[in-house]
Amino acid sequence: MFRGFVLAAVFALIFPGKFGDWSFVLRNMGFEPAEGELERALVAIPEEWDGVYETYNALQREGGFDLRPYKGKICTRHTYLLPEQGGRGNVLVYNGAVIGGDVCSVALDGFMLPLERDRVWRFGN
Repeated sequence: MFRGFVLAAVFALIFPGKFGDWSFVLRNMGFEPAEGELERALVAIPEEWDGVYETYNALQREGGFDLRPYKGKICTRHTYLLPEQGGRGNVLVYNGAVIGGDVCSVALDGFMLPLERDRVWRFGN
């Protein structure tokens, strides 16, 4: 809990007036999200996973994240519109830290890509 508070305080100093804006994660991935969040929602990560969660976590692991330690936890999903890609970017945050996410298209023949852990915290790019 204390670690999350410290991270939140650091973000408030680095991004004054933008605290809670996680769009920088998507910018660090090379995407240009529209201004403001499309949606912010609490997401319960179930303790028991079905095939859908196993598949989604496999995608997360491709990007260097792993949701298994967060089974039974509630995180916040920050969703941003990505007009140039015709899709959305989702950033999963727990206790002030990015724990995963994806970039996806809502089209029937769309795509889903993981966030890349080594690019999430890159500043000044």
